[in-house]
Amino acid sequence: NEWDSNLKYQRRVDENGFRMVVPQGGYLLKIEAEGYETYTLEIEMDEPRTDLGLIRMLSTAEAAAKVEKNRSRAAR
Repeated sequence: NEWDSNLKYQRRVDENGFRMVVPQGGYLLKIEAEGYETYTLEIEMDEPRTDLGLIRMLSTAEAAAKVEKNRSRAAR
């Protein structure tokens, strides 16, 4: 929560994925894992339940290839 870094929340990881229960408000979701590009998303939780869907993280190699591909397209 961008306004209260001391906010407590619940989280669970199981075969269905990662789930968090947080109060309504504005958040900066940041997911980091070694070997992967950091994923960030600003979200406003204004509904009791919000499903962000599947989030696919790119490996650092995939991210670099994507940047290079975009540079090649822009140069054309």
